[in-house]
Amino acid sequence: MTANGKILVFNMNPFRAASIDNVCREIGVPLIAVDLKYSGIPLGMLAMAAGADGTLDGKMLEKAGKTGGGRTSPLGMQEEMLLFCGLTSNEIDRFLEVSKRLGIPGVNLKAVLTGTNAAWSAEKLYREIAEEHRRMHGIEKK
Repeated sequence: MTANGKILVFNMNPFRAASIDNVCREIGVPLIAVDLKYSGIPLGMLAMAAGADGTLDGKMLEKAGKTGGGRTSPLGMQEEMLLFCGLTSNEIDRFLEVSKRLGIPGVNLKAVLTGTNAAWSAEKLYREIAEEHRRMHGIEKK
């Protein structure tokens, strides 16, 4: 287990998140559900505010500002999204293997926190990877 590894989840219903949390428990990484009101805060800040206990430091995030204004689905964030923070490629592979073994359907929109996207908001990351997913799978825009 990575000491600072965690997985942030956006726009996922609690029942689905519970199944993903079972995978996270098995690999020893906390799953942190991010309220979409924080969708405007830089991802690096969200990762720093996410604790090993699976909670977000709301006070730190409120000070950061740039919240999504309490919107429930900013900029059309309709699909669920996972962000792997501080995990090695082996840990991500293990997450995917355990998910498959437990029969948990995959999440289409997944990303790894990088030096580049750490400054992005969840909204920007969502737009980028949703477009990439659409192009890779030949899905036409609605």
